[in-house]
This record gives sequence, C-alpha cells and structure tokens, in this order.
Amino acid sequence: MFKIINYLFLILMLISCSNYKATDPIYDFSNNKSVIPENVNTDYILKADASESEIESKMKSYFDKYGYYILFLEDTADNINKNNTLSIINNITKKDSYIKDGIYIDLSRTSIDSIPDNAFSDNINLIEIKLPNTVQSIGNEAFQNCKMLSSINFPSSIKEIGNSVFQFCIKLETIDLSKTKITIINGKTFYNCLSLSVVKLNEEIKTIAVEAFAYCYSLYQINLPSALIQILPSAFVNCRSLTKISLPKSLQIIYRFSFGDCKSLKNIEYLGNNANDITVKNGNVFEGYEEDSKPENLYLPNASSDTSWETFLGYNWNKDKIFYGQNMPN
Repeated sequence: MFKIINYLFLILMLISCSNYKATDPIYDFSNNKSVIPENVNTDYILKADASESEIESKMKSYFDKYGYYILFLEDTADNINKNNTLSIINNITKKDSYIKDGIYIDLSRTSIDSIPDNAFSDNINLIEIKLPNTVQSIGNEAFQNCKMLSSINFPSSIKEIGNSVFQFCIKLETIDLSKTKITIINGKTFYNCLSLSVVKLNEEIKTIAVEAFAYCYSLYQINLPSALIQILPSAFVNCRSLTKISLPKSLQIIYRFSFGDCKSLKNIEYLGNNANDITVKNGNVFEGYEEDSKPENLYLPNASSDTSWETFLGYNWNKDKIFYGQNMPN
C-alpha cells in the first residue's frame, strides 16, 4: 500500500510540474537557447553576392549534416544593400519547401545598421533570426505575420523599432529590450503576439503607443520603465493573463482602454504621491471593448490617505481596498 501511495504521489507531482507556469518577478532570459551556433565552418558562410542556387546549396549541405536549415551571412552593409541580399534571402526562405523544417537566419557577421520595412514580413518559415551588434533600427512591419518566429535578439545598438514590427508573431514567448536604446514602443509593435508572456523593457522608454501590446493573451509580466511618460489608448487591451502592474512616478498621461479587457488584472501599484499627477484622457483606464477590467487593490507606497485616490485612473475604487504606504505584493 505504501508503494502505491508513493507512486500516486509521484504521478501527481509530475502532472503538477507539467502544468506549472513561472510567475517569478525576475525572469531568466539566459535560459533561452538558440539553435544558431556561435562558431561555424567557413564552408557554410555566404557573401552578399551569392546566387540563389549557392545559397540554397549551402543551406541544404548544413541541413544534411546538422538537421537545421541555417543561413549564415557575412559581409558589409554596403555590399548587402547593393546586392539587395536581404530581399533575396527572404524570397528564398519563404519557399514552401522549407515549411516542414523551418528556417534560421544568422546576420551576426554582417555590419548592417537597419532591417528595412517589410524585410521579412509574411515569412511563415522563419523560426529564429540573429541580428548583428551594428543594427540600429528595425523598420515598420519588418517581421509582421512571421507566425513561426520564436526567437530574436535585440543588441544594445538598437535605437528604434517601427510600427507593427512583430504584429501576429504568434510564437514569440519572451522579449528582452533591456539593453536597447529605444525610447518608444510604437503602435501595434507586438499586437496579437498570442504566446508572448514576458517582456523586459529598458529604462529609457517614454511612450507606449496605441495597441503596442494589444491582444497579447499570455502576457503576465512586464516592467514599466521609470522614465515612462505616457501610455496611449488600448496599449495593453485584452492582455488576459496580466495580474498586476506597477505605474512609475514619471507617468503623466494615460488613456481610456489602456488596460481594458485585462480580466485577470487585480492589483495596481502607483509609485507617485499625488493622484492628480496623472492626466486620464477620455475616461476609465480599465474600460474595455468586450468587458471592463475590474481591479480590486490599489497600492500607494508613497502616498497618504486622500479622497482623490478613490477615483484614480477614472476608476471607482473601494476605499477599503486602497493601501496607503504599502507596496504591491510580489
């Protein structure tokens, strides 16, 4: 009987672990493993003027030996731009023949400083891309609708990410922008990234634009930077897994619908000390299109009791659920 009980207990533990979803406030991005190797035999490396047949031949050769279609590009930005190499690469890797195994692209040996608008949009075969430490901008819709894209790095050189860059990238799970120099998350940047669960922003960001993270159903962890000034309409609308959010003292403007339809959002923290320091535009921040979010607890670690907090963010708070001088629990 004792052995049976132990056996059942072990099964329950295995089931429990398989259903576990991390909620620790510090996510370890170093655990994200890349298929693209740091070092590679020069036989597999391509130059910007490589022909289509040469590109595919080297990809096939690498696949035959290692089981992955990886394209390794090494050349200057001038040569890549002159030969229209990124466009050629995109056209090749979008072919139906790569749907089953997917494609991995390594640009880390290049000196490109930008990824053009629509560069890899609608490439449903792209699983991972590795950017060089020279890239400064990613253009509008550059990876839009890359439905299999699950991994991309963001070097410290990046200063700008355009609109709708990762819209409908439904396999992306984590994003680490903490080392970049961007100051704005543009409109629909991560719109409808259904699997995106953890986002780490840098402290320079001042604006989160319209629908930047809208419909990221799995998003449960994001840090709002200490320099953040404004959150525009519907920035986090329908982030159903978001349970808590901490608003920085720097925040000056927030719009209606910003956190609408976030049905799991229960705890709000504000690090300022005056309810009137934030201007709420056009109504309740938690009002939604389908259902309103109904947060329960307001934590004000740096504020004293004041009736103005009872309508903070355009929402009617239960005064018994406003916690003055208390931080939001982890």
